[in-house]
Amino acid sequence: MPELFFFKAGAGSPVPADSGQHLRHSLDKSGCILPRVITMGKVPAIVERGRRMYRRMSVQDGMDLELRLHYKAQDAKKAKDFDSFLKYSLQTLNLIEKKIARYREDRRKFGGEHPLYSHGILDACRLLPILGTKAQLNDIRELVDHYPDFDKGLLDLIQRSFEDFETVQTACEYIENNPGTKQNQLKAALGYRDGRHLATLVKDLATVGKIERRVAGKTHELFIGQKSSIVDKAVAPKPEAPQNADPIPTIKGGESKRRPWWKRK
Repeated sequence: MPELFFFKAGAGSPVPADSGQHLRHSLDKSGCILPRVITMGKVPAIVERGRRMYRRMSVQDGMDLELRLHYKAQDAKKAKDFDSFLKYSLQTLNLIEKKIARYREDRRKFGGEHPLYSHGILDACRLLPILGTKAQLNDIRELVDHYPDFDKGLLDLIQRSFEDFETVQTACEYIENNPGTKQNQLKAALGYRDGRHLATLVKDLATVGKIERRVAGKTHELFIGQKSSIVDKAVAPKPEAPQNADPIPTIKGGESKRRPWWKRK
């Protein structure tokens, strides 16, 4: 695990992360990260992307945007739009440095030893084996492994997602080469031990349209679907508004400054 350092405002030497001093100098009055987290070694690709996109955004604005993206992800999930569900879940990760800054500030103020969780990571790990790519899973593993704030149980979840990804690829390839395969025979054909988990993966594949299930007695016949996987590239949301722009003023009592005709002299 790389050692973390934080530069104090106006200082030329780094302060070790475990000294606690970095927490007093990590935010300015508006909530922006002035010194920014300095890490030894390679910075995760997700963090680099977030810094490019939201360099001028305050921590509070970042947390608000993350919440809006999370709500969009949940709305897409309810609408069974799983491509958008995954897209918005991945977009929340671009704001992960803001989340870490808020988490460390809260720990300094209120104490506690609870680890950091991310709904975006949990949702992405569920969907990436079905709709995503290995590169996206690698980015998330790199992120969680880089920061000690995260619950290390997430690494086990990510590892399981890698295993599910391999199982999904093997299953889709087998179904494509053997159309009409019975679902109750798939476990033996793939040599998979956990039949119940395999059934869950097959159901998820059918839900997103990657395969098609047709009732055949007490089981289903499986056929490859027409659904293509998400392109292997960073999904980056466009900022909803200029990050350094002043808020648009609102006019109380109506949308127009022009006085009604009956009040004019």
